[in-house]
Amino acid sequence: PPRTATPSTATNPPNGMVLVPAGSFSMGCVPRDSSCQSDEQPSREVHLDAFAIDKTEVTVAAYRSCVDAGDCGVPMTGSSCNWSEPGREQHPINCVDWKQADTYCRSKKKRLPTQAEWEKAARGPDGRIYPWGNQPPSCERVVMFDRGRGCGKGGTWPVGSKPAGKTRRLARHRRALVVAVAHPAPTAYSTWPATSGSWRGRPRSPRDLKARCR
Repeated sequence: PPRTATPSTATNPPNGMVLVPAGSFSMGCVPRDSSCQSDEQPSREVHLDAFAIDKTEVTVAAYRSCVDAGDCGVPMTGSSCNWSEPGREQHPINCVDWKQADTYCRSKKKRLPTQAEWEKAARGPDGRIYPWGNQPPSCERVVMFDRGRGCGKGGTWPVGSKPAGKTRRLARHRRALVVAVAHPAPTAYSTWPATSGSWRGRPRSPRDLKARCR
């Protein structure tokens, strides 16, 4: 699901967004994270200008308004897709490709975050492994594959359902079992794929938690 973002010069973010101040952060694998992959290394200090990012994933209702206006394409449908499922208007939109996510963001006069921006927003300035800290993932903090899909509920939850999983930067940062879309920065990682992907196990790090626009 996409999240929208405003230009890096933002100082008063629009309603529903939060400002991530300018400054440096540690991007990539931190030494205490034993589950890092080769494409997350080496860790390096990266400086970013200030930017704003959505507090939650884009909902089905928000994306539907873009489709109804003729600006966005209809997402894929299927057993794991929220678009055609009743009662999921406040769930994160999923089953969209990168182009659809980009189009949605542009329709709001925003854009997708770079890989570096997304990681800084999720990680914060203290080099934490997960958005909430260094504690292992659990259904208390994140919607994940545990006791079945969606913490036993069979799919996604409404956005903002896991306040214990919030970051220091974002008022509500939740990752559901959805297709994640992010646009990597050109110098983020040498082998980072510019593709969408889905996560069905435990999130390893902030790099696994990609959703929203900037």
